[in-house]
Amino acid sequence: MPSSSATPRAPLPGPRRTGRGIWSTPTGGGLFLDEIGDLPLDFQGKLLRVLQEGEIIKLGTSQARKIDVRFIAATNADLDKLLAKGQFRKDLYYRLKGPG
Repeated sequence: MPSSSATPRAPLPGPRRTGRGIWSTPTGGGLFLDEIGDLPLDFQGKLLRVLQEGEIIKLGTSQARKIDVRFIAATNADLDKLLAKGQFRKDLYYRLKGPG
């Protein structure tokens, strides 16, 4: 039986998530991404899309929602080596690096 609640159900069994989530909480603020060099390639592509489009699609929905977030990224990894090995996306690297 469909739920009458407007809040989407969690994708896995268990209690519903009612929090705003990591992506929408800092709207108008910043989000620190630590150890960006450790992200799997498939997630790097998803992060790149968020950076380029400035929008997210919340789990359990199909509607894109604009976000206003400044991203700050850090890593101890040697990104030049990861780029050379194909373990870090060049387009994400340049998007995070910014101008200059």
